[in-house]
Amino acid sequence: QNLHEILLCVLVGAALTTAVQSSSATVGITMALASQGLLSFAGSVAMILGENIGTTVTAQLAGIGTNINARRTAMAHTLFNVFGVIFIICIFPYFVNAVAYLTTHFLSIGRPELIVGGEKPFISRHIANAHTLFNVINAVLFLFILPYLAKAAIWLTPRGKEEGVDEIYHIKYLDRRYLDSPEVALVQTKQEIIRMADEAQKMFDEVVGALKIRNSKKLAKWKDREDVLDNLQKEITDFLVKVMQQNIIVEESKEITTLMRMTNNIERIGDEVEDIAEALERMLEDKLYFSEEAIQDYEKISSEARKFLALVFEGIKEGNKQIMPEAVKLVESINQMTEEMRLSHHDRLFDGVCEIDRGMIFSDILNAFEKMGGCCYNVAQAIAGVK
Repeated sequence: QNLHEILLCVLVGAALTTAVQSSSATVGITMALASQGLLSFAGSVAMILGENIGTTVTAQLAGIGTNINARRTAMAHTLFNVFGVIFIICIFPYFVNAVAYLTTHFLSIGRPELIVGGEKPFISRHIANAHTLFNVINAVLFLFILPYLAKAAIWLTPRGKEEGVDEIYHIKYLDRRYLDSPEVALVQTKQEIIRMADEAQKMFDEVVGALKIRNSKKLAKWKDREDVLDNLQKEITDFLVKVMQQNIIVEESKEITTLMRMTNNIERIGDEVEDIAEALERMLEDKLYFSEEAIQDYEKISSEARKFLALVFEGIKEGNKQIMPEAVKLVESINQMTEEMRLSHHDRLFDGVCEIDRGMIFSDILNAFEKMGGCCYNVAQAIAGVK
């Protein structure tokens, strides 16, 4: 076949798959036509190539209305198949001969064009092997240029003007199309909770570090991050409620309860960081200063809280069921610290070392750290499966 005939078959295959919206169905049609002698082997292979292009239309249609990463994935799929087809067309005669040779000599299957009883009994197997070999060659080729494929997909699928901002505030991994597959939906939910935990960790680091450098700009992002946590909690909870309404098993119901518990407590951690941020903002705006002893206490308890956050957030990622012994130590340590620091703080107030305004701010911060420790402990219990 000449190039014109090859391209025509590719076009027919692409159009047929686009219309049917099922590449497996069109591959079956191609095999049936070839078996009846209505298509040559080379023509069948060309149609298979076209069907690999047509199937990308399904992904593009599925990506409409989804987030930017879903649309970029669909674009990468399209580029992967289109450029793979172009490459095979460039070596088409060699590819067709290679498939026929490998199938005939290594799999001991008759030649594709062999006619028995008015049909071609072996051509379907050759077509299937051509389809497989195309995808294997494609995968190997793109393995070496994967970063460029990703960059091309990103360049061809730019963000909308407001999309980059809005996307941060909403779920990224949850897909309502998987609600009828609870096991998949729960895996997606865990990914979203990990993202939520990362956001809470960033919020904590930005807020707690503001006192040391006495820079109110470090506090600028906390309100945005708190909004992110609030929105994620609501959307994750709504998603899990919908999953519960499906036909789920007992284990999945327990997992949903655990994930909800994690989500709610991570959001509460954000609330406690918010309290610390507001206290520090009051102090910086009024140009108040903690005593040297109060600063040391603040750094000590914030360091312990950071350890606890790292423990539970890493525990979520790894599913660490043995987290409780370390969690018990940290929550007891934070509770003991806050009690000792309150007593020291009262002594400073009594001795006149600390003023009332600064004292109230310091008390608010201690209360927030203590509650944060309780939230972290609740997350640890959820991870370990403790009620």
